[in-house]
Amino acid sequence: MFRSWETKKISIPRFSCSENAVSETIARGKIILKLKGRKEMAKVFAEFVKEVETIYHFSGQQVVNIEGDQATGTCYCMVILIGNENGKQMKTTIGAIYHDNYIRLNNQWLIDKRIGKFKYFLTY
Repeated sequence: MFRSWETKKISIPRFSCSENAVSETIARGKIILKLKGRKEMAKVFAEFVKEVETIYHFSGQQVVNIEGDQATGTCYCMVILIGNENGKQMKTTIGAIYHDNYIRLNNQWLIDKRIGKFKYFLTY
């Protein structure tokens, strides 16, 4: 969810988020997914990627403001999903903007809250 990968193997340690992190996904102005905690995220995303053969998650420009052990940031991202639909290979491209709140725990920065806004979807 929060790092680039191109395999369907998602495990809780791969998430760079706090134990009780919140993730909201917004598309077309509506919340389409709201998750809380690593375990729920791992379960939901493992189910999601069953339908996808390959995932590319490219993070682009990122702006972060740090204040002590907390920070906020905005990251621009492109997500590419490749899979089969009715025997035909399909590719979906999503343009996303992530608005994040970070916390530093044990000298490691973790996402504590992420609001992902999907700005466009292209499927072909």
